[in-house]
Order: sequence, then C-alpha cells, then structure tokens
Amino acid sequence: MKIGFITTIDTNIGDDFIRTGIENIIATLNDNVTFTYVNKHQPETAVLPNSPFHFLTKLPPFKGKRFLYYAYNKFFYHLFSVFKNQDLIIQSGAPVLWPNCFENEWAQPIWYNTVARLKDKVPTINLAAGSCYPWEKQEGFIDNREKIYAEDIGSLCKITTTRDKLANKLFSSVGIKNELLPCTAFFVDKAFENKREGEYILINYMEGGGHYSWDQQINNQEWENSVLYLIDKLKGEHDIRFICHSEKEVELAEKIAPSFIHYFPKSVSEYLEIIKFAKVGINNRMHASVAMASVGVPAVSVCTDTRMLMLDNINLPILYVKEATPKVLLSNVELLLENINQERNRLFDLKKTKFSEYQKILSPFVS
Repeated sequence: MKIGFITTIDTNIGDDFIRTGIENIIATLNDNVTFTYVNKHQPETAVLPNSPFHFLTKLPPFKGKRFLYYAYNKFFYHLFSVFKNQDLIIQSGAPVLWPNCFENEWAQPIWYNTVARLKDKVPTINLAAGSCYPWEKQEGFIDNREKIYAEDIGSLCKITTTRDKLANKLFSSVGIKNELLPCTAFFVDKAFENKREGEYILINYMEGGGHYSWDQQINNQEWENSVLYLIDKLKGEHDIRFICHSEKEVELAEKIAPSFIHYFPKSVSEYLEIIKFAKVGINNRMHASVAMASVGVPAVSVCTDTRMLMLDNINLPILYVKEATPKVLLSNVELLLENINQERNRLFDLKKTKFSEYQKILSPFVS
C-alpha cells in the first residue's frame, strides 16, 4: 500500500511527532506500507519530475506564459502529482484553521488543484486537525473566507478528526462531521509503559510564551520572570534542564539559565530518549507536552493561542501566558510533582483507549 502525507519536512520536530504517531497506528494494521512525504510549505515537492511545471518555470517571460500556467493549474496539475499514484492521502495534523488560513501556500496547489481533482480516485483523510486562534479570540471564524476554506477541505476528506474543541466546533459549524481525539503525537512512542525513574524537570522556553503574540499585549519580561522564579524555587530539590526545538530556543535557554543543561534533539528517537527520563515538563511548545504525555510524563503547557487546547483534550494543565504568574505556574508544577505516578498511569490508560479508537477509524482505509 502507498500512502502520501501532507506534512512538513525539516521544519518542526512537532510535525514529525504527529506523522510518526499516525505511522505507528498504521503499522499495527498493515505492515506493507510505503510512505511519501510532501512538504506543504514547498508545494512543488508534490510535482513529479516529468511535469510540464518544471519546463514552464524555466521559460523566459513571453506573451501567453500566464495563460499556460493557468491552463496547467486548472486542467493538468493533478495528473503530475505524486499523490496520483497513492492509495491514500493523509493530511497530517498541525493547525489547519487559523486567521486567514485560506491564504496559505498549499491551499490552491494541494487542496484545490490536487486533492479535489483526485477525490474520486484517491481518498483523503484529515487526522488531528487543529486550530490556532489568539487565546483572547476564540469566538469562531474571524473572516468568512476561513469558513469557506474549512467547509471546502472538510468536504474533500472521507473522515476528519480534530485535536481540540475549537477545531471540533468550527468544522461542525460548517457541517463537517468530525471526531474529537488526541493529537496523534500522543502515539509518537510505541510503548504503553515507561519504567524509567524521573531524573529531571524539563523546560521548553520561548520568548513571550509562544510563536506569536497576536496583538494581545503580552509582556515578554513577565513570562521570563515566571520561569526564573520557578527555577529558583525548584532548583534546590530538582535537577532542571531545558529542551529546545530551535536554535533560537537554545540561545534563550543559554541566556536565562547558562549553567543548566540544554538539549537540542534533532530526531524523534533522540527526543524520546531524553523525555523518558523526565519527571514533569513546563513547555511553550505544545508538542513537547504531547510527546511527553506519550511517554507518561505530565507537563504544564503555557502558550498564547488555542493550540493549548490539544493538551486540555488529554486533561493536562494549560495556562494562557498572561495568567502564568510566578506563583500560579509554580503551584501547577508542584501539583504534577505530587501526582507523578497517578498521572503516568492515567496517561497510559488514556493512550491505550485512544490508540484503539484510532485503529478502528483507520482500519477501513489501511487494512
């Protein structure tokens, strides 16, 4: 069987967690699968080498070149897509609904020019679709074109699962049936137990608590102060280390805690080996928290937008960065430290249940 992924490549290790989780589920249903990855941020990676697209891009400007592009995109684009030769297309997690999502660079080439035209030949499923709206603006679609986009991509998929309650609500509001389940990064580790003793607390730190401030008047220094307060209160009893997802995060960790160990894992396997020995985590990267949950390590997640809701979906504590004051942050972490064993057992019980539910959903498509 051949399965094509709409995903990212060498962009964000969190996306690797999502995709690996899906592959781990599929492996229990079919052991003869070949995967093809298309980097949605580079839609041209979905184009076969023999496509006229490559010839067109090399032609010098001339009258009629725009028309040739139009004709190719409208009538022939999907015929030269790597997805044409797949048995199934999977949209692999990540936010799919956010302010102005209809303007993303893969909407036209991948969704409208390819998936839409192949839908009667190659089924597409949308797994672990998420939302990414400002935390202070969770009332719904901000632009009507987001609504149209959600309805369009939802109607192109045989099934849709959502990883947070806002994505679930938004797809439902446009008539797209979807099931609320954990992000598939919850299954990034294949095991359903972790017998390692917790040795350290892990912190993933981002300036301002997230990727974007979303014009919410977030005070970066206040969040840094909360993290420094937490470190000061816990360092006497606990080994504290940082786990980073980017060079920028390494720089920030070295700036605020130069004497502490900083990890910057480059692969999923390396990442899992580090987090398996953690007691608890405090994370600005939401998929750091989901990956930790996969190995039975609970975490407090602090962020600026509705990506946090995917942790709420597995009953882990979330804090909007403006509410993560020093004492509030500390109290949430201390509560997890007091209940490490109970949380580990709860997370693995939940993982087993939801893994089974995903198997039932995927079985008709991959068995």
